[in-house]
Amino acid sequence: MLNKCNYGMSYKCNCGMSYVFEKYNTRMKDYEKFKKEYVKYQQDPYLFFVEVLEEVVNEDQKAFLDAIKDNHLLIGNVPRGIGTSFFMCNIALWFYTCFDGARIILIAPPPEANINLLYSNFETLISKHKDLFIHSNTGLTKKVQNTAESFSSIDFRRIPTTASFYELKAMFSGIRAKNLMFLVDDADAIPEVVLNTIEIYHYDFVKIQYFYNDINKNNHIKKKEKNNTTIKFSPFNHLNVITGEDIIPGCITQDRVIENINNYSRETINGEKPDLVLPDYIAKKMELENKERIIIDNRINFTL
Repeated sequence: MLNKCNYGMSYKCNCGMSYVFEKYNTRMKDYEKFKKEYVKYQQDPYLFFVEVLEEVVNEDQKAFLDAIKDNHLLIGNVPRGIGTSFFMCNIALWFYTCFDGARIILIAPPPEANINLLYSNFETLISKHKDLFIHSNTGLTKKVQNTAESFSSIDFRRIPTTASFYELKAMFSGIRAKNLMFLVDDADAIPEVVLNTIEIYHYDFVKIQYFYNDINKNNHIKKKEKNNTTIKFSPFNHLNVITGEDIIPGCITQDRVIENINNYSRETINGEKPDLVLPDYIAKKMELENKERIIIDNRINFTL
């Protein structure tokens, strides 16, 4: 007598033999074909963003994507409000789609809202690109404390505020996958023990990316820049800022950039080396809006 298993994939007889459904075989063949279709993007995440995800990629994002393939550990120095969380989730989707047996760990510091933002952004990507998940049973896992190891392909982990040194180390030890990626948001707010534990995974099939804001010049990520490639992102390259329109809702705007410049900067004096040279379109708009302020050669210094 044959009994159907819970998963609907096979029939089992009393002697323990399994008769696999033809439907299951077909599904596996489709999955292999699906993976082969995207393997060409393994060395070109930028092309995956443009052709598959149909995302608009600015020059800073392209520089970062081009650097992924040649760097085990890559650092992104990013200003606030440029859509870093969504960019990270797109990178995770590229890795998940193009690499067989991929596992991605996305990490964020407290509060809970940080990891929730990453999680909701990825859910948005799933609904937008359902065709990339039709061959997958993968679920998303949010981890907020050191519980039993999850084997979900895409794992979201918030650093618990009360964890000890050894608990944090254990939280990121013993992770195994055929292809493994760590994506760390606000890395300068992540305890150094976590980053050091992650960096132990120094293999060809492991990719690590840190994103941080360098307002605090003495943070531990700044020190890591000496031995690792860093891509610096500029708000002036963001589509909202260039066009002056709110093309990507929720991100930085041209008016906000100008407000920050007016509040925290002054013109250079006495031959000072400028902290920043403004793009022409920003300098001209500032001059039109504020006749009393004259910016010579677009050169300014930021006050502390």
